[in-house]
Amino acid sequence: MQFDNAQIEIRQRSSMEALDLGVMMARRYWWSLLAGWLILAVPVFIGAWLVPNLLFALMLLWWFKPLYERIPLTIIAASIFKGHATWRTIRKNILSADCWLWLTLFRLSPGRSTLSPVAALEGNHTREGIVSTRRSLIRERTMGTYIWLLILGWFLEVCIVIFLLFTVSSMMGIEIPDDLLNDPDTGFTGMFTTDAFQYWTAKLVLTLFFVAYAVVAPFYICCGFSLYLNRRIELEGWDIDIGFRKLIQRIAPILAMILVVLCFDSSWAQSDQPGGEDAQKSAMQHEIREIVDSDVISKKRVRTAFDIEPTPIEARSYPFLQPILKILAWGLLIAAVVFLLYQLRVWEYARFFRKEGANSRRIHSNVPQLKRELNLPDNVSREATALWNSGQCREALSLLYRGALYALVTHHRCKIDISFTEAACKREVKATVPSRSKSFDLITSGWQQLAYANRPIADSDFVSLRDSYVQDFD
Repeated sequence: MQFDNAQIEIRQRSSMEALDLGVMMARRYWWSLLAGWLILAVPVFIGAWLVPNLLFALMLLWWFKPLYERIPLTIIAASIFKGHATWRTIRKNILSADCWLWLTLFRLSPGRSTLSPVAALEGNHTREGIVSTRRSLIRERTMGTYIWLLILGWFLEVCIVIFLLFTVSSMMGIEIPDDLLNDPDTGFTGMFTTDAFQYWTAKLVLTLFFVAYAVVAPFYICCGFSLYLNRRIELEGWDIDIGFRKLIQRIAPILAMILVVLCFDSSWAQSDQPGGEDAQKSAMQHEIREIVDSDVISKKRVRTAFDIEPTPIEARSYPFLQPILKILAWGLLIAAVVFLLYQLRVWEYARFFRKEGANSRRIHSNVPQLKRELNLPDNVSREATALWNSGQCREALSLLYRGALYALVTHHRCKIDISFTEAACKREVKATVPSRSKSFDLITSGWQQLAYANRPIADSDFVSLRDSYVQDFD
């Protein structure tokens, strides 16, 4: 799968978001998916039409559902990733061993919509052990969702059949047996025999089930495929890979500029070294001399000649260009660093930390105002005891809970927002002040038990909570 060309946003989603994405995909590609589903479903429907018993005909039509779904699965995968569903690929998926496993051994498995793409799209040549491992990974966090998806698909199919049955029977004047309404057990059993139903009525029911399967199939396939994609994104980090590629595309010009500057700098460093060229030339002459003196050249001739001293050629130098080039190089380097900081939005992180510090200072500077908003007395434990003794148990526990929150925010720098739930407050206290976490959990549990469950607590429990408050928060 070339997920760079995906028609959907590659990111991690919740199970409900993945199902919603599957519904949107089914709505967009519904006609092409329906056409692919009908290619194999129509021949089986014709064969089921010839079966005289309605129950066996429906069983035959239902049993081959995994076969119908192979072509739509290939179509939706190709459409999402800008590919082409060729007949060769479709034929391989239909004739593969995995397809026949879903028709026999795995036919009653509830995870067909989410687990069948593993072998169908990741490669039919994969060994069974690897396929089983991949399916177990996909199944790990999607089992509950695809089971509910299967139940919802059955419910929609039954609703469509019942609606169409009553609509068509009322329009065509077909009488529904009274046993089906008066005695559902006997009537439903007799409906699947040719004696209770006339021949054409049985064929009508078979056709309505076929229509219901065809309507629901694109949504069932796409929702299962979306769950499969979401799990693969979570396992393989597609969103992280795409993020890194976008980052590389953004900073590629800067990296090229830095590379050019480094090349210029290395060339200047080499030119500044005294005798660099002479040393390189002498090394090359020494290497050539060793090759000539070796046994590779077996034939030797001695010739007498005059030694002519080579005249050194002085290279032209332009001393005024060197500082200008250095200034340009450093300017390019500084501009590249500034542009890189702009691309990475460094100051956004700095502003975020400044904002966090300002919020912390603002919390501690508004301590009296916070105390007034929480409606706290000067002595929380004494006031809570008085409320408890007067029978106002809910107000007493609420006062202890609010007092503990006030102490955590003001004295222990816990970042507790007004929108936090009790569970969120517990997590924040456990992460920030672990030594006070046990006492705060006890006070919060007592408050939840009385406020939400309407279960009163004993006087001894209240005394224990009050003592915990006095010890840790007063």
